[in-house]
Amino acid sequence: MFAGLVLSAAAVRPVVVSPVTAAIVNFGAKSLAFVMPRVPLFPWKTSNITSLPEEVKCYEEDSLTHCGMMKPAWTASMMDSMSLLSQSLHKITLPVLLIHGARDPVVSYSSSEFVYKNLSSKDKTFLRFDGFHDVLHDVEQEKAKLAIRDWIRKHLALADAIDHSC
Repeated sequence: MFAGLVLSAAAVRPVVVSPVTAAIVNFGAKSLAFVMPRVPLFPWKTSNITSLPEEVKCYEEDSLTHCGMMKPAWTASMMDSMSLLSQSLHKITLPVLLIHGARDPVVSYSSSEFVYKNLSSKDKTFLRFDGFHDVLHDVEQEKAKLAIRDWIRKHLALADAIDHSC
């Protein structure tokens, strides 16, 4: 059904320091979500998305982009999702392109490294670009877009060759 998977800043590990701390944060977020679902926990800083001020402005002016405080239910859901994903990486066998910003303050580089190391895919590529969280809207955006385009073209050609071999 799919010829490949492209991931950018794969968040499968929380930025917190240890599994114990992650468990405490998750428990706290779930508890707060039940008791005080709207209490703000921490800010989502648009300045962490990209190092380009004009792109930050675009994020802030986009009505479909969240630019406020993260709430407990969101935090708990994100922590649960990261846990589930990190335990399921070995099931991924299709080709994967993983990209990450070298100065990403949102998702730690080690999270993407963990993904890369734990994928079962025999065809996996890990590319690092200068910039913050969203490399498609940062200093090396053209380089990142070309790398993705070339990877997709290569893998679509491979998928097409396989489809026509029968």
